[in-house]
Amino acid sequence: MELPRSKANYPVFIALFRVVLCWVHGCGPAIHEIVTSIPTLTFLCTTIGHISTSLSGGDDASHVEVELAGLSAMVLGVCLDGLDGKKFTDAFGRMQQLASFQNSKRSGGVDGMSAVYDKGFVQWFKHVADATRVGILHVYMGNGTSSAAVGDDSRSKAYMDLIRMQDEQLEALRDQVTHLTTRGATSSCQATKNPLADDLAAAHNLIADLKLAQDRNETRIRGLTTANDLVERELQRKDAALKKLLHAEAATTTLEMAPPLTDLSKGLHRSEEQELRVDQLENDVRRLTRQLQQKEDALDAARATIDMLSAHQAIAKRLQLEAQVSRLEAVNAAQDQVVDNSHDVEPPQEVLMLVGSLEIQCRSFRDVLEQVLGPEGVSKALQLSQDRGAVPFWSSSC
Repeated sequence: MELPRSKANYPVFIALFRVVLCWVHGCGPAIHEIVTSIPTLTFLCTTIGHISTSLSGGDDASHVEVELAGLSAMVLGVCLDGLDGKKFTDAFGRMQQLASFQNSKRSGGVDGMSAVYDKGFVQWFKHVADATRVGILHVYMGNGTSSAAVGDDSRSKAYMDLIRMQDEQLEALRDQVTHLTTRGATSSCQATKNPLADDLAAAHNLIADLKLAQDRNETRIRGLTTANDLVERELQRKDAALKKLLHAEAATTTLEMAPPLTDLSKGLHRSEEQELRVDQLENDVRRLTRQLQQKEDALDAARATIDMLSAHQAIAKRLQLEAQVSRLEAVNAAQDQVVDNSHDVEPPQEVLMLVGSLEIQCRSFRDVLEQVLGPEGVSKALQLSQDRGAVPFWSSSC
């Protein structure tokens, strides 16, 4: 199980490292188990080399990484007798050269993370670190008498590995600088001589490839065209032979089936004539139906015109009668005035007969108006007559 490298899991890592350190310190079988386990050695060396120069020395993540790397280095220092010294010295040397390691070393536990260690563990860690540092110093100085924790062969091998690692790094850096310098000079010379030479050569190569592809395609097209022509000629020949065969079979069948075909053609001709006659009759029926509908529409329009003219004629008659009645009423009014002036003179017989005739005409005119216009028409005619100034004589008497 791999835990994330965070401040929350920091005490768990410390506890695990303490268990491992207490287990391997002074225990040969435990050291053998660690140094013979490739995953364990890979994890410890990766933890030491995991610190990058991009980490700042002030954040919590940097301190966690640095302290985990230090604990891993302590485990490897305890197990140094049975460990290949090159991996340890390479990783430990890179860790010592990091700025984050130096900053964490100078901080002195101000961030509070050192509170997870007890006093005994800190003293033991310092003892192991001092012993490891003394062993490395003895290797640097070539002193054969060193601490018992690390053997002479291991110290010499570690020192030689450290020197070899530094030489390899210097040689790699020197080769890289030489390569970059040579490549820059070569590229600048080529750019100065002919900046478009590469593009021109690439264009020529592309044109040559396209020409080859075009030639291959043209050859293939010519072959396909020839094959297509052959296939078309073969199809035409087969088609002509098939037509001849069908024509011969049709002629034979016609000779054998001539009488039945003649009768059948006659029957078909008669049925076609009958269908044509039926279609003509149906067209005539539809045409006559349309004409009948047109005649009915014209008749309805004529009836409406007659009704309208009858109404106008009745209105004209009514107006004429109203005019006559108005004149008679005027005459009657004049006669009444004469009678009133004389007081003793009786109305002549002719006037009485005229008034009676007018009453009879008034009644007959009203009956006609009721038949033509109805009661509402009579009322409207009476109102129109009164509006024109006629005396309402006949309305009360009739």
